[in-house]
Amino acid sequence: MAVSLVGKKLVGAAEADTDWVAVARDLATEFKQTVVERERAGVAPHAQVQRLKESGLVNLLIPRELGGAGGTLGDAAHVILELAKVDGSLAFLLFFHYNSSSGPRQLDKEQHGLSFEQRSARGRWFWGNVIGPFHITATPRPEGGYTLAGSKHMCTGSTVADVLKVTA
Repeated sequence: MAVSLVGKKLVGAAEADTDWVAVARDLATEFKQTVVERERAGVAPHAQVQRLKESGLVNLLIPRELGGAGGTLGDAAHVILELAKVDGSLAFLLFFHYNSSSGPRQLDKEQHGLSFEQRSARGRWFWGNVIGPFHITATPRPEGGYTLAGSKHMCTGSTVADVLKVTA
């Protein structure tokens, strides 16, 4: 079943004229003040992720029709580069956020992840992931869904994420 977004206006659609690189540059200037201290202390970047949410950068790659900014992969690359100039760890988290937040679109073939992406845009969710080398099993439950069990030594963004993309 194909889903058309033509002519639909959904909650929270972003303005087309936002200069997302300038937004990232301004945040990078702000983050530069505390990055060394935060990294040395081993503190998770909760405040910085909150600022990414407030700025709208977390919704950059979600289509406008779903409440996002409708940016391109090129826009995301430039945003990540600006942040990486002062805070490589945060830029890394944002890269994985963009990668993980596209999961619903890639995995939900019937609805193209519409519901998740709309909810993500509305809530300005920050995504982390549990993918890559791990030992996890997914056991179907009689009432529906799955029970996940296992271990993984690194889960990108798990301490600051609102949502984790898990593959099992």
